[in-house]
Amino acid sequence: MIRRPSSSYGISTMLATLLLGVLVTASGHAQTEEVGAVKKTLENYSDAVSAKNLNLLLSFIADDAQIDSRAAGKMVNKQEFGEAMARALRNIDGVQVRNLKVTLLGPNDAVVDGESYIRAGGQMTGAYRQWKLRKREGKWLIVESKDK
Repeated sequence: MIRRPSSSYGISTMLATLLLGVLVTASGHAQTEEVGAVKKTLENYSDAVSAKNLNLLLSFIADDAQIDSRAAGKMVNKQEFGEAMARALRNIDGVQVRNLKVTLLGPNDAVVDGESYIRAGGQMTGAYRQWKLRKREGKWLIVESKDK
């Protein structure tokens, strides 16, 4: 004898499917928000450079960061980067980041590949860069950056 599933089985399956759909949608929305927050950090960082605001630009960098700095000519820590940028900001007219591709590695880690353009002395120079960001105390911070 073949038994038909009870209507409660059908309702349970529908509810489970609906709940799964809601969770997947919420997860996708949260990821979209995080990708936006990571991009915004890099955009705000470049705006701070353009505004020649050293304190603001350093606020987007983690204390333990390693930065491949064109201004210093080598990989430096946050303090060394700040010193190099204090000198370089006098000559920088603006910075833009473009074509940012964010890869979330987890809830607190992201890698961003993109382009960085610096305008100084009437010249525009660009480079492909990679930034690594980590979320600390609810804020995305740059923990590493390097030319690609």
